[in-house]
Amino acid sequence: MTCDFCGGTDLEKINRLPVVRCRCGIAYNTQDFRPDPRLASKSYFDMLEGARAQSEVFFEGWVDKIAEFLPPRQGQVLDVGFGYGIFLEEMAAKEYAPWGVEISEASCQSLQQRLPAARTFVGSLTEPGICERLKGQRFELISFWDCLQYMPDAAQQLRVADSLLVDSGLLVVQVPNRGVNNLKYAQAVSKLYPDLGRFFLHLPAAKILFDPQALEKWLLSLGGGYRILVQSPSVNKLRFSIRLRSVSAAVEDLLLMIWTFIAKRKGEAVPSIFLLRKQ
Repeated sequence: MTCDFCGGTDLEKINRLPVVRCRCGIAYNTQDFRPDPRLASKSYFDMLEGARAQSEVFFEGWVDKIAEFLPPRQGQVLDVGFGYGIFLEEMAAKEYAPWGVEISEASCQSLQQRLPAARTFVGSLTEPGICERLKGQRFELISFWDCLQYMPDAAQQLRVADSLLVDSGLLVVQVPNRGVNNLKYAQAVSKLYPDLGRFFLHLPAAKILFDPQALEKWLLSLGGGYRILVQSPSVNKLRFSIRLRSVSAAVEDLLLMIWTFIAKRKGEAVPSIFLLRKQ
């Protein structure tokens, strides 16, 4: 197996988990990767819609922070894996032209109805058809909010994004913290029950497990180079799932709450969010 980010082939097996870790810090799920079938179903969209209020709260502060570094009311923004589309709605309210790529057809249809000005594409940023339709477009901002870990070609996704950004454009990347301490925690809970570690790491859905420092180093060298403007310094408050969507979802929520407490004590950010400017 070869690391898509550094090209390394010396990947270490993580005990008790279906994970291998490259020397650069990026880790990979070794289970068969199959996109979650819920992504193409109504239930996935219903889940996104149910979390709308939480998403609005999350994006409220970030939209204002990002806008500080953009020309006012000027240019196009592209959100990759936009989910329910809250971020694009907020950016459109600030008079930026909204574009989005999302694997869920229901999400694209809903956003088009709510925001007719949005240009949406069903699929992946790296698909030839979508690349062709975006050819010639340039964006002041491209964002990946909590989606890269599910993309088996995440490195190529970021390279394509780099090619679509204007000079001095902004790139936003949010991923779960999957550093060494995080993997050790997953190993520890796996001793109690093998599936607990996989639940916590969102396996097998998550393809790539990002160490924040490794990802930061790679992002800074992407294309002609990037500079970090803002890096998430704090731990977001996480809420226990009152609806108890399923036993596995409840277990994931509980494990994540425990890990968030541990990470906060260690001064680590959960999740890791980078706002960068193209050099």
